[in-house]
Amino acid sequence: MLLLHDAHTLITSDQDDDEVALIPPPLAVISQGVGFLVSRLDLDPDQALARLRAHAFVTQRPLAEVADDLLKRRLSVEDLP
Repeated sequence: MLLLHDAHTLITSDQDDDEVALIPPPLAVISQGVGFLVSRLDLDPDQALARLRAHAFVTQRPLAEVADDLLKRRLSVEDLP
């Protein structure tokens, strides 16, 4: 079951209401990834977004997926172009 909680958050549940998880929308994940790079690498936001976009392009993956991997430490800052 997929419900719209508000304009910024989705709620999903596979079984029952006890197992509800909040899923951030793609733009929020991308924004958090940009902020992460700004703080870690002392970049301006445009440079940080460009690095995320370059990695997404090279690996042919969605930008939000790359940002999520960065935030969950599945992707290292050193792996970005």
